[in-house]
Amino acid sequence: MSNTAAETTRRFLSLDTVSSDILIVACLIGGSRAYTSLDKPGSDWDGAIVVPTKVDINTLINHRRHDLKNVLGISEEEYPDLTVPEPTSPIWQSIDAVRFAGYDTNGEKRAAKIISMEYFQTQNTSLNILSHKDKRVFNTSGPPRAVLLQQATQISNDMVILHGQLVFSGSSEECIHGNRVNQAGFGVTGDLLATGRWVKGLEPYGREIQRYILSTYASITGKLATPDSFFRSQRFSSEFMNYMSQELEIVHRQIDWSQEQASSRCDCYFKPRSYLCGAVPASLATTGSMLPQDGSAASIVDPGTVSRFEAGLFTKVSHGKYQFSSNSSCFEALVKINKATEPVKVFCKRTPYYKEEADGARQVALFYPHTQIPQVAASGELLYPFFEGSTQADLRLSYIRDNRVSRESFELLLHTEMTKAEYTLRAYRMSFGNPQKLARDPAELPINRFFYSRVSNHSRFHELYGDVFRTDKYSIPMKTFLELDWEINGVQYPSLTKLFQEAAKVVDPSSHYMQSCPRVFGLGDAHGGNIMISGQASSNDNRRIMFIDYEIAAFHPVLLDLAKPLYNDVFFNTLYTDILRDTSAIDYEIRDNKIIVALESPADELTTTIMAVKREYFLDPLQEFMKNSGVNLNDYAPLLAKALFLCATLTRNFQNSPLGIMKGFATGIVLSQAKTLEEIYGAIRRLLQAT
Repeated sequence: MSNTAAETTRRFLSLDTVSSDILIVACLIGGSRAYTSLDKPGSDWDGAIVVPTKVDINTLINHRRHDLKNVLGISEEEYPDLTVPEPTSPIWQSIDAVRFAGYDTNGEKRAAKIISMEYFQTQNTSLNILSHKDKRVFNTSGPPRAVLLQQATQISNDMVILHGQLVFSGSSEECIHGNRVNQAGFGVTGDLLATGRWVKGLEPYGREIQRYILSTYASITGKLATPDSFFRSQRFSSEFMNYMSQELEIVHRQIDWSQEQASSRCDCYFKPRSYLCGAVPASLATTGSMLPQDGSAASIVDPGTVSRFEAGLFTKVSHGKYQFSSNSSCFEALVKINKATEPVKVFCKRTPYYKEEADGARQVALFYPHTQIPQVAASGELLYPFFEGSTQADLRLSYIRDNRVSRESFELLLHTEMTKAEYTLRAYRMSFGNPQKLARDPAELPINRFFYSRVSNHSRFHELYGDVFRTDKYSIPMKTFLELDWEINGVQYPSLTKLFQEAAKVVDPSSHYMQSCPRVFGLGDAHGGNIMISGQASSNDNRRIMFIDYEIAAFHPVLLDLAKPLYNDVFFNTLYTDILRDTSAIDYEIRDNKIIVALESPADELTTTIMAVKREYFLDPLQEFMKNSGVNLNDYAPLLAKALFLCATLTRNFQNSPLGIMKGFATGIVLSQAKTLEEIYGAIRRLLQAT
């Protein structure tokens, strides 16, 4: 390191200002200060501090905080209430490192990951970081470019455990020869530790850490890392590229590594994965909750405001029918308080199910964070505290209409999906053992409105399409249309009449599946249209995520509860073909008493990554949790398959969208035939490659 670089790094890590017993064995500066310009004004300072043991992390932050702030040059902490759990805490085993951050006297951000050498003796690559900042999605510059997904567990309103990896890994789909290509990407902290400029302890500690990380990368990919392999390589200065080449050469000489034999590979093309997922440790079951069990954390409109609303002392500021809801309307209102007080803004909702929604909200508050409980006005409107933001579905619609170019929207949509998975999985786990779950007969569950009530006697289908089925190419009696068999991408399927009959038997409240499928508390309709995202980021750069629309919230058969969000979110582009103004063509014809459809438009990157999030952070952990509780969810997989079919065919009216009709019906029909969860996921994978 040059003298100038050494002097600049000491401005970030002032080791001379503290006593010699502070137990810091190594430290570095990384991030843009390291790889672009160390002296660049206005850039954040990122670094790492290494201590001997995990207990030393607790000591440094909880008991030597003043010294730590002096080392980092922090005058104002990002989150002064940060406390590292004691070794006796149940959370202790779930933490490997801690992020500590703040601002210097010039207002520049300074942050450091504090980690122990003890961690590197575990031969582990997962890295669980206690953090105030909650960032779950990272875009890498490659090659190949991939999105890194690290789930988080919220342990309080202001703290999370980030489940990252030193090195993320994944593999391609199998080729015809049964081969795969392993893919790897350095995690944010792994990248920091491998590319940072060591201020103290390069030998032996820094080199040992670098060897650990780089040998992990080599063992996954079968090749040594180059400067281009790193997280932000496209932003490296030429000087830093040369520096990294020299550093890598030194470390690689110390790695016991043999290149994978070329004979084990074929000449097939392996498409790189567009995402890599970090693992969530099984030890962190998230069965606990940060919520008061009496629901007292919920938000509610002040009774005085309700009284003034009922007296007509309000002004409507907007109104309309929400495009992702079919049975409610809403408006915003400014309620006048007095001349000296600003009006209170409330959100007003009109729905025939207002009593059910108010009751459901009180239960939702026991299991889901940030719940709002409505006040019911005398006129029947539901009054909610106003939440400044938009729905996940609206943000996704804007992202698509803007040609999918906004990486900020892309990251926020995935962050929302990951948070939704975390909250829902926690609620399911918490409620699974609740004695109230069997209090209602399945026939009384409001979720039946979306499934059994719609499929009975083809009532919903006739409501949507009448007695004649029309597209741009055909006009045939409905009875004839329902009796036609289907051929989708060369595979034969039964008629809609038969499929509806089969689905009705499975979702019938008296069926074995409905009676026996394990119940959890859920919203039943928690798709992106019912997820609000705050418009402003909080102090930890996070957006508040809130579930809305509680009218069918109850203890439901678990696979029925998750069906609508799974279908609506994964097949968003199919379900809202008309709203998206999709102009792509679809090849279909009616011939030989059969409807023949060819699906040939692959899903976008966002859709495939959303499905990966659902699988990695919700569906698979749920299945494992149920297995550990003595339940095999595969026994009830037909319930999910038939529910997905009904979501595809009976949710929206595609009478004026031939593309929507054929894409939606074909998608649902393919899903309907799955008998196991793995078959369902396989069908989804094939459909995303085709639709």
